[in-house]
Amino acid sequence: MDIFKKLVMSGLPLLLIFLLYGCHHDQKNAENIYHHLEKSARFERSFADQQRTLVKVGHDEQRLYDKIISSSVGHAREIKTDIKKAQEYNMKREQHLKASKKHFDRAFTTVSAIKPVVKEIKSPEQKKEASEIIKLMEKRYHLYQAYHKEYMDALTLNQELYKRLAKQEYKASKLDKQIAKINQ
Repeated sequence: MDIFKKLVMSGLPLLLIFLLYGCHHDQKNAENIYHHLEKSARFERSFADQQRTLVKVGHDEQRLYDKIISSSVGHAREIKTDIKKAQEYNMKREQHLKASKKHFDRAFTTVSAIKPVVKEIKSPEQKKEASEIIKLMEKRYHLYQAYHKEYMDALTLNQELYKRLAKQEYKASKLDKQIAKINQ
């Protein structure tokens, strides 16, 4: 019985040290994850700023587009000026979209860096929560990639329309087809 007590008494501190180390280890992992999430949030703020600017420039381009479409052919000089401005807005949108993607990609890369840390977490609850964060970010990433591609395609179609309008290719059937593509 004395040997049992000695084993228990000497094993208990070792068990406590192991448990505390495990908790401490999970605490370090949690801090590491938190650090990466904070860093990612900074990139997300820049991403959101770019998105707001993208929307504003998009509204400006839409206003010009509406003005161009509603203008009569007799105002050719004004139409050409508006087309040139619309093309500039379109290029600004492309620049903001690219900047937005850069920030989003950086945020995703930063969050992705926690994958190895999550594998080391001992607590099943914490591991599950951290894994869900990663899955959510991966889902957002794939959705954003699809959004980015579609947006870039729409910008390209808009540029093609403005080029046709600038060349005074006013054939109604061609313009209707181009507008239908844009509106898809």
